[in-house]
Amino acid sequence: MDALRKYLGELIYQNGWREAGTALGIFVLALAILILLKKIFLSRLKAWSSRSANRWDDIFFQALARTQNWFLLLLAAAAALGMLKLSPAVDRLLRNMVFSGFLLQTALWGSALITGYLAYYRSVRLESDAEGVTTVGVLGFLAKLALFSVLLIIGFENAGINVTALVAGLGIGGVAVALAAQNVLGDLFASLAIALDKPFAIGDFLVLDTLRGTVERIGMKTTHIRSLDGELIVLPNSHLINSRLRNFKRMRERRVLLNLGVVYETPLALQRKIPEILRAAVEGRGQTRFDRAHLSGLGEYAIQFETVFFVLSPDYTVFMDLQEAILFDIQERFQREGIGFAYPTRTLLLRSSEGRALGEAAQSLPGTAP
Repeated sequence: MDALRKYLGELIYQNGWREAGTALGIFVLALAILILLKKIFLSRLKAWSSRSANRWDDIFFQALARTQNWFLLLLAAAAALGMLKLSPAVDRLLRNMVFSGFLLQTALWGSALITGYLAYYRSVRLESDAEGVTTVGVLGFLAKLALFSVLLIIGFENAGINVTALVAGLGIGGVAVALAAQNVLGDLFASLAIALDKPFAIGDFLVLDTLRGTVERIGMKTTHIRSLDGELIVLPNSHLINSRLRNFKRMRERRVLLNLGVVYETPLALQRKIPEILRAAVEGRGQTRFDRAHLSGLGEYAIQFETVFFVLSPDYTVFMDLQEAILFDIQERFQREGIGFAYPTRTLLLRSSEGRALGEAAQSLPGTAP
């Protein structure tokens, strides 16, 4: 406060009422002109960008719209104070204030440009290159960090602060900060690993232990996953990197293993036809590739057949639709051939006390068809 009163005293003492009035008039006029120019320029740029198909003009409009009124106020004050007689100390203080304001406004413009480009890239490439969107998002954060760091160093240099000594002090203090924030730094490095290695991207369907869901956002510290129940699951990036993930979005096709059982009363001639029946049911559908069909075993109550085919689409709904259609087709073909499906049964042999056979009775096991 004492320093501020000293600067104001020097400012008033060295200038008369005429100079002060002139400076005030210039300040009001300059501020009005700057605000008017901002409104006219932004309105025309917005109208021009709305007619243009190029997205870069929209990005520049969003950046220039971040021009703050306090920055215009600072420019108007700098123009007005230029008309006054200032001591070297006051002049240096005002110059530092104007330059610091310019650096802060530059940071806002640069941040808006980076954010606008990231939004544009995401809207254009999310469907075709979700991995690239993740990488660009991390690079955008690093670009903002680099921008702010450079502007901060320039500001310190302009204020006369020894940056070399400051960086050395931050290096020593950074060790303590790193030890205290190991989890946070671990998540930050994990986000870089996700961006570079690309184990998953936005829109991928992941299975992690008992969690299942679609990736909605990959941040610098956490990843947001929307579960099948609709809830939002937020997981640290380091947890995802250190876990065993299954990414179903990266599937090119689905392998389907189908096991069927027929009754032992099925004639041998019909049993030999079953693999061909299964093959015809699979090949009669599009988006499938038949692999094999075999008699795989003789079970307790059924002759077992195994069929393997591929659904040429990773989409789960397509897989379920095709599997349903194939199962209906198999049932229709079995009915035409007179082939019965097996279910768990036991046969009871009844004998009299003298050992004479009285007959047989087939009984279904609990929970099965009669």
